[in-house]
Amino acid sequence: MNRVQNFLFSKACLKSLYVDPTTGDYPFLATTALTYDYQIPDVNVEVDPDVGEVPLRISKVLEVFTENACLSDYGLTNFKGKIAFIDGSKVQWRFTPRPAIQDKRARVSFPFDPGTYATRYKIQCLIEPLQLTDETIPLMVEQDEEDLIIEGALGYIEYYDYGRSDRLEKFKKELASEFWNKYAGVETIRKSTGTPRRKF
Repeated sequence: MNRVQNFLFSKACLKSLYVDPTTGDYPFLATTALTYDYQIPDVNVEVDPDVGEVPLRISKVLEVFTENACLSDYGLTNFKGKIAFIDGSKVQWRFTPRPAIQDKRARVSFPFDPGTYATRYKIQCLIEPLQLTDETIPLMVEQDEEDLIIEGALGYIEYYDYGRSDRLEKFKKELASEFWNKYAGVETIRKSTGTPRRKF
């Protein structure tokens, strides 16, 4: 079940993207001149109303960008080699994502000096769901999606027992895609509403 939930949170959707609940927007990454590599700190997310906010790890940074950007202030030539692409007033910066692994937090590395800024760089990033290491830990999907978790878990069991599983194939290609499409919008505040603690 843990592996299935991690898979569902591995692509961008309203459930998996972190949005700062105080602003309704993606968080800023504070940078310091001559510092190229940054560790992404944990974020607090309300998973269960009875428990309140819990710290969750960022699993990967997908995008570093600036809106209503500063190109007109400094001139495009000052940003040569720093920009991945420009979309209207949005500038996406070049960077190397370093996903979270084991006990290491996610990181981003810039191939240029990002300078000292508190509010220039916004990051779009995925949260890592609560790891289901105990029966009392709530799922981070809606109650009517628990069947999806069970179906995927049964698929993984079949795969490891028999070396293949049509059920797992269907979960990854169809059911997971339906989940991501259901939560496809990314421009609203995403608050996780978890299911009650499992009794089994």
